[in-house]
Amino acid sequence: MQAHPDAFDQWCPDGTCYARVSVSGPTLGVQIEASMRELTGTQLAERLMACNDVAYLRGRVAIRAAFEQEPGRRSLEGLETQADLNAALRRLRRFATQESTG
Repeated sequence: MQAHPDAFDQWCPDGTCYARVSVSGPTLGVQIEASMRELTGTQLAERLMACNDVAYLRGRVAIRAAFEQEPGRRSLEGLETQADLNAALRRLRRFATQESTG
């Protein structure tokens, strides 16, 4: 993962796609590699969503960590946790080996 002050990146483990998400939530961009031609639309969409989720949650966990440095000043209610990020990482890892298309 390459972190920027305002964005987080995530590649799919099988190298088919990549997502960059603003720390505030919007997707800034995706990249789809030529190897995706072997995948169905559903398989590619699942990978893009998993990458996007992990990048987004990295940002949210970073926000939470910054808020935790100022106890009592900000509410942590509604901010995702490391457990949420860990669950998203587990979902992403299922793409470590490319699924067969048939």
